[in-house]
Amino acid sequence: MQTKSVFSRIFLIRHAPTAENARHILIGRTDPPLSTAGEQLAERVATALADLSVTAIWSSPLLRARQTANAIAKRLAVDEVRIDERLAEIDLGVVDGMSVWDAYDRYRPWFEASFVEDDKDFAFPGGECWSRAADRFHKGLLDAAAHAFAQTICVVTHGAVLGLFHARLAGVPFARFRTYQPRHASISELVLHPDDCTWDIVRWNDTRHIADLT
Repeated sequence: MQTKSVFSRIFLIRHAPTAENARHILIGRTDPPLSTAGEQLAERVATALADLSVTAIWSSPLLRARQTANAIAKRLAVDEVRIDERLAEIDLGVVDGMSVWDAYDRYRPWFEASFVEDDKDFAFPGGECWSRAADRFHKGLLDAAAHAFAQTICVVTHGAVLGLFHARLAGVPFARFRTYQPRHASISELVLHPDDCTWDIVRWNDTRHIADLT
């Protein structure tokens, strides 16, 4: 049987947490910094990746992702963090920046619709639909990999787009993305094969490096 050659090795990092995450605020494009605890977790991620030969670090433009990426870059002595808008979190529209409970009270029909499995184009009013978010994230990830042929890169991004990405790989409805959404400061590892642009998931939502802090 012919073996696939590895195009690149990619470590996907969900950014470390913010104070808003701890308060259950919906922060799609809302842009808070890491909390003090989040800064500590970002350092743990950096230490967990320290022995890898990472050639490039890519990040969402949102501050919480950039701060996490900068901690990794400093620890790994990578000179530049490359920013790609396509790696940003999904735009949650009218509920962005609201607490989960307030948003549910005010927009209950939309929350209930978000669990309907045959609606791949769900979006909150004024927000981004799931299929569009999944498409642009996947394209950003492919382009990041293409810039580092057969090398190891790190991509710092967000929970919902990671959940949508995994749901697509698993061939399940986007409404199940929450099942695959990794925890803050988690590490996931993938390889991309050049012959057919398919992904292999080596590990997903690994939190062993922060087990004593969470």
